[in-house]
Amino acid sequence: MFVIAAHCLVDYDLQFISIFFILALCINYGNYKEIRLTSKLIVSLASLVLAGVNLIIGLSNFFNYIGEHEKSVYFYKNTPSMIILMQSTNQQQVAYDYAQDILNINDSVYEPNNVLSNIYAENEMYDEAVEQMKSVIEKDLRTMQHYRDYIDLCTAAEEYYEKGGESDKAQSCIDKIRQGSGL
Repeated sequence: MFVIAAHCLVDYDLQFISIFFILALCINYGNYKEIRLTSKLIVSLASLVLAGVNLIIGLSNFFNYIGEHEKSVYFYKNTPSMIILMQSTNQQQVAYDYAQDILNINDSVYEPNNVLSNIYAENEMYDEAVEQMKSVIEKDLRTMQHYRDYIDLCTAAEEYYEKGGESDKAQSCIDKIRQGSGL
């Protein structure tokens, strides 16, 4: 019984509710009047706790599957739902907050870095924007659009710095484009 409950935590391909019912069938409820403190009780309680955790994660996955991402994040902050919520908002601060939350939970996805790069570029913080775009490329090497976005970002930064009279930073942007930024 404990093995089934523990397995539910790591195998996300299982149907959580059906496994929960199998787990409930395995529990020996016995006589309600008699309570004995044995290892069987401890295992049963541990299994119920694991089943509760599985139920919460399962509800989150279910709401993610049906497209109710706010409800999904309410039960468990899962990365796919948070990415969709981050990308669907029109408010910079909300997108920034989602991006920071996602990076704290899962720093292997590139989407939050891409959103942060766009936010920094819109606020003319090009050094931070370029660093975030480098992170995007490091995390997703095979997507050519990221390289194009990086070049566009460096071009915009170069123009911004040139207008501001910062020729050293402008030249640095040109060098990054020419050298491929050492990625």
